Amino acid sequence: CMSTNDSVLILANGLAENKVITKQNKGYRHFKSALKKVCLALAKMIVEDAEGATKFITIVVSGAKHNAEAKKAALAI
Repeated sequence: CMSTNDSVLILANGLAENKVITKQNKGYRHFKSALKKVCLALAKMIVEDAEGATKFITIVVSGAKHNAEAKKAALAI
């Protein structure tokens, strides 16, 4: 069965009654970093599993003055 739509959903409804995470919390940076890693891994899985996909590449641009310049260089490849 081929998937026609892949989605990722992150939900925080407060049901767990954990302490709210804000930029002022000690664990904010750790949570943000972990969430970014999970999202990146899921995004890669979706791309790798895409219908007709045979290759997956990662492009790293260094030395760019700002993100827009790095994105332009990466998309030029």
